Amino acid sequence: MNGWMGGGWFMMIFWWAVIIVAIILIIGYVNRNKSLPQKGDSALEILRKRYAAGEITEDEYKRMKKEVLGL
Repeated sequence: MNGWMGGGWFMMIFWWAVIIVAIILIIGYVNRNKSLPQKGDSALEILRKRYAAGEITEDEYKRMKKEVLGL
């Protein structure tokens, strides 16, 4: 009878360890997915950022914007 009771404690500790590890893994998975970029910037947004940073001129911006929008 004593041997069975010791095994019961082991199983209870093992079960709680499994639950705690599962919770930690779920939290890590959710946090990792939140930090990843969802879709990335659109071409127009990238173009706007480049123009705002002074990487391209106004004429280049207007020409490229027409190409991006398909006008």
